[in-house]
Amino acid sequence: MLCRRGPAGYNPRGFSLTTMHIKHTLLAGFVLCAYLVTSTAVFAQSTTDSLVDEIKKKQEAITKSLNAKTSESEAALGAQKQQLSARQQELKQVEEQISSYEKELEGLHDQISTLTNQLALIENAIVITQLKIRAVLIQIAEKEQDIVENTENVDVAQVAVENQKDILRTFMSLLFKQDMLYFSKDEALSGDASLYLGSSSITTVLTRKRYLETLQRAGTHMLEDFKDIGTLLSVQRTQLANDQKKLVSLKDQLAYEERHLDEQKQTKSYLLTETQGKEENYQNLLEESRREQDNITLEVEQMQTNIKDIEARIRAYQVTSLGSSSLSAAEIEQRKKVLESLGTTADGKLGLSWPVEPKRGLSAYFQDPTYQSVFGVAHSAIDIPTPQGTEIKAPADGYVTKVKDAGMGYSYIIVAHTGGVMTLYGHVSEIWVKAGDYVARGQGIGKSGAQPGTKGAGWMTTGAHLHFEVFQDGKHVNPLLYLDNSVLPKK
Repeated sequence: MLCRRGPAGYNPRGFSLTTMHIKHTLLAGFVLCAYLVTSTAVFAQSTTDSLVDEIKKKQEAITKSLNAKTSESEAALGAQKQQLSARQQELKQVEEQISSYEKELEGLHDQISTLTNQLALIENAIVITQLKIRAVLIQIAEKEQDIVENTENVDVAQVAVENQKDILRTFMSLLFKQDMLYFSKDEALSGDASLYLGSSSITTVLTRKRYLETLQRAGTHMLEDFKDIGTLLSVQRTQLANDQKKLVSLKDQLAYEERHLDEQKQTKSYLLTETQGKEENYQNLLEESRREQDNITLEVEQMQTNIKDIEARIRAYQVTSLGSSSLSAAEIEQRKKVLESLGTTADGKLGLSWPVEPKRGLSAYFQDPTYQSVFGVAHSAIDIPTPQGTEIKAPADGYVTKVKDAGMGYSYIIVAHTGGVMTLYGHVSEIWVKAGDYVARGQGIGKSGAQPGTKGAGWMTTGAHLHFEVFQDGKHVNPLLYLDNSVLPKK
């Protein structure tokens, strides 16, 4: 009978290779080799004695090593399970606290916009971010422990692969040693014919037949075991690689939350400085922001009177940039049609590229009620969280119609595109273009900002992000209708 490896044990994270599984497989190989050797001993006892001793020594050494490894792993696993249970309990408590504070935050949003309310909102947001940092730290500790465990599993599996190779080598040595075969050297015939046409008795012939079948089965089972261990090793390596990627992602998230916490604290400090802690000053700042927003909207509406001329210039520039001087009139017309079809959405709108990557999703949506309750003005844009100083790229070809460098105030850029579309980029910390410049899709036009107290941010901001507005025929529209929403992170 051949000893086969038993099924894998239960693992809450999925299928895993353990030292116990490997030990079963290795012992099966040793038992098989010993069986083959002893079954042929009647024909070549003196030759097999040394091989039997060699196999027994290997078996004892590896079994002893694996037993020690198993004991160490089981002891470590018990301690790790206790740590994991404690961390999971702590994580659950932190998540419950976050949920509680977020509900409280929603209640504050419904209150009238006052300095006291604004400060309470910031304080609440700071606590939530601190709790999120704690939650990420717990997850990082868990993932680091996973990596330690999977690294150990990979190491054990690699040893098992080498040991299984050794078993196969021993088996092949038994198989091909001339004095271990049932056939004498003077038997010239081979295959099944030699079994029946040779000089041996019927009993010997049947014994030879069974021996050949045993060898075939033994070789097949050994190769299957070798493949199994190889597959399990591959699984462990994949799991280890996935854990390492997840750890990198968690550390990125931690860095983001820590940066966000600093921004929130700076926002509170900046707000207190700007208002001197007085409600009257806060309301004056709100009124100033409303007037500025109204002025920008009026400017965009006035620009619409020249939009047809701007579109014609964009089309002419596009055609010229493609070397139209060498084209016939018919070819130029065809090229224009192609250009008109480029960069459009399914419903015919101008398709815009993201001006900055939305890796962290959106911090405020179009006509976001939360924003309006906090600042007392409508939010006719989307806010894209991004590190201070991120390059802003033009989302489509167009002409810059206005730039405003307000120093420490609110700075912005406006670009006109085809199809009656205009875009605005707010809280910019650097401006690389000027009014009248042509910009191509993907071209850098400046750097993002919005960090409280920095150049171009203005006072009405709660952290680094890009404020992005889209106008259609002079009216505010939801930017998400023009952007590829599939790149937004899943909630």
